[in-house]
Amino acid sequence: MTAILAGAGIAAFGVLSGLTWVFRGIGDADRRFFQVVNHARFPSWLDSVLRGVRPLGTSWALVVLAIAIGIWRPIDGASLLGVGLLSGGIERALKLTANRPRPFSTLPDVRLRLTAPKDPSFPSGDASRAWYMATATAAGLTPYAPLWAAAYLLAALVSLSRVRGGVHFPLDVWAGSWLGLGMGLIWAGFHVWLRLQLT
Repeated sequence: MTAILAGAGIAAFGVLSGLTWVFRGIGDADRRFFQVVNHARFPSWLDSVLRGVRPLGTSWALVVLAIAIGIWRPIDGASLLGVGLLSGGIERALKLTANRPRPFSTLPDVRLRLTAPKDPSFPSGDASRAWYMATATAAGLTPYAPLWAAAYLLAALVSLSRVRGGVHFPLDVWAGSWLGLGMGLIWAGFHVWLRLQLT
């Protein structure tokens, strides 16, 4: 129960702090930060890495992870997918409610390095899914700390790729990351509760 409450609080914090883009000064700073990251001179290898990790934030990545886990641990795989779908539903509702335009729709000279999505910008679903999977990995899917570090590194790279790619503002990614982290903790709490009920 503690993990579930902590996760809900973290997710709410991330979304509410991310919504501060509606205030003029913060929104202006968010746009300026976007332009710095989007226009910065990154080494070509780093841009290649950022394009390469992009699929790790997709819904397909979550489905593949849930199936892979479910082969050996069906309860864990099913609960991971179930809470992931709930997280996706929350993210979708927030997108439709906030209805924030994408950077490439509102700013001049955006360097679009990824396929342009057609839905609203806030929060980042890819960042949310990447951080959800990373937190679930650390909170119950494996006891190996090096895998936790790798999962969080990949989640951070996915988040950076969304701004660098021109499809999200930094506060979109900020909110999505915290939402995913919080939902990962909610999964961990639910996972423990579910195992207790079934033993």
